Amino acid sequence: MNKEQFKSGILIVLLLMCLVLIQNIWFDIPLKQVQMVSAEENQLRIQEMREKIIVPRRVIVSFGKGQSSSYFAVLEHENMMEAWFSSKTILHEFFNGNTEIVSVSDKNRLMNKSGAFIELEFGESIPSVLVSSIFQSASNNIVEEIKKIEKIVLPVFGEGTIYIYDDAGKTFEITLKVYNYNDSLSRLVNSIQEGEFVKHYTLFSFVDSDIIMPLNYDVLLERVFVESKINVEEEKKIREIAQSFFDENFDFVRMIKETSGAVVYLYGFSEKIVRINPKGKLTYREGIRNTFSSNVVEAFDAAIVFLEEQNQLPESIYLTEVRSINNENNRGYFFGFNYRIGKYPIYFSEGGMNHSIEIEVFGNTITSYEASIREKMDVPAFIKRETMIPPHVVIEKNIQLLKEKYAHEYGLEIEDIENANIIKNIITVEMVYYDTKEMRERQVLLPSWKIVTPERTFFFDGYRGSLISSRRNN
Repeated sequence: MNKEQFKSGILIVLLLMCLVLIQNIWFDIPLKQVQMVSAEENQLRIQEMREKIIVPRRVIVSFGKGQSSSYFAVLEHENMMEAWFSSKTILHEFFNGNTEIVSVSDKNRLMNKSGAFIELEFGESIPSVLVSSIFQSASNNIVEEIKKIEKIVLPVFGEGTIYIYDDAGKTFEITLKVYNYNDSLSRLVNSIQEGEFVKHYTLFSFVDSDIIMPLNYDVLLERVFVESKINVEEEKKIREIAQSFFDENFDFVRMIKETSGAVVYLYGFSEKIVRINPKGKLTYREGIRNTFSSNVVEAFDAAIVFLEEQNQLPESIYLTEVRSINNENNRGYFFGFNYRIGKYPIYFSEGGMNHSIEIEVFGNTITSYEASIREKMDVPAFIKRETMIPPHVVIEKNIQLLKEKYAHEYGLEIEDIENANIIKNIITVEMVYYDTKEMRERQVLLPSWKIVTPERTFFFDGYRGSLISSRRNN
C-alpha cells in the first residue's frame, strides 16, 4: 500500500467516524426527546380528559335572601359548566395550598347555607384523590383527611373557607391560612340571579326536610328523539367494533348469532367476549389476571383511555360512581359514567345497569365493560305545548306508592307510616330524561322527575305524574 492509499484510508475512517457522531447527535438525542415529548403529550391528554369527566353531576346556587324567603337555582348544563369553571379557579388554591380542616356540626352547616353559596354535587363515593388530580395535586391535607367527596360548598363571601361533605354524612370546614380574595363567584351569582331560571324552594321545611324543588315548572321542552349509537343490523360496522376489542388474530374469534338477535364474538375458551344486543348495548368481558389496582387514579386513567380508544366518550360525559372491588386475590375498581342530552342527564333501566357506561379495571386491564349509549337524532325540533307537573304534586299523588315501597323495605304496616316520614326519607328531586328503550331509533325521551330515597330511585312521568320505573340502590 503506497502513501496516497494509506492517506485515503485514514480519510475514509475519519469520515465514517464523523457520520456516526453526527447520527448520535442529530438522530439518537432527538429520538429520545421525541419520546419524552410524546410521553408528556400523552399525559397532558389524559389530564385534559380527567378534567372533562370529573365534574359535578349537579350545581345548586343559593342567593342568600334569608331563611323566610330564600330560593335556589339548579343550573342547566351551560350555566353549570360556567359555575364549575369559576369554582375550579378557587378550589385550586385549597387543593394546593396550606389548609386547616375541622369537622363541623349540622348546625354550622345550616348556618352556612343561609347565605349565598354554590354547591357542587358529585357522584357516589368519588375519591378525594380523583377530584384532587384535576388540580394536579396527588397529596394534600384534603386528600389525607377526607377520603370521599359527595359535595363541595363554596360560600360566595366565605373569605378563604369552603365546606366538603363526605359519603358518610360528615361535614368538614376547610380554611386557607393565606387567602387571596376572588370575586368571580359573586359576579357569577349576580349574573345568574339577573337571568331566567326556575326558582327552587325548600317546600317541605315544615317536616325538617331541606330538599329543594320548584313550586311550578312552567317549562316547554323540545321533544328529543334518540337512536342507539350501535345498530346491531349493520354487520360490517359491528364486526369492526368487535375487532377493536381483540388484540389477537381475529381469525381465532368465533361469531354467534343468538335467537334474541344479539351478536356475540368469542375468543379462545371465552377468554374474551364481546356481545351486542338488539338495542345497541355493548358488553365486553376479559378474564382477570393475577393483578390488582392499588392506585385509583391510574385505574381511572386506564378506563378513560380505553373509552377514548373505543370511541365511547359521549358529549357531556361525567363520573357518577367509584367503588373498589375484590375478586379472590385480585383488587380493582368499578367506575360508572353518565352523560347528558340537551339540558338533562339521561337514565334508563336495562340489564341491571345503573349507569350508561360501567367499567371494571384490575391493574391496567379492562376486565368488564358495558355501555348503552344513545345519540340525539337530527330531526326537526318539536315543542310539546304542555307544562309539567311540579314534583311536590307528584310526591303527593304517589304518596301511597312510596309508603308501600317503604313498608316492604322495612317490614312495616302501611298504616303505621306517616306522610312526614316518607317526605323526610327523600334525598334528592331533580328533572332528568328517561329512556324507556322501546325503540332502537326514533325513541322519544320522557322528561321525568327522579326521586331518590336511601333505598330506591324512582322515575315519574313529568307530564302525567305516573311511575315509569323504580330500582333498588346499590
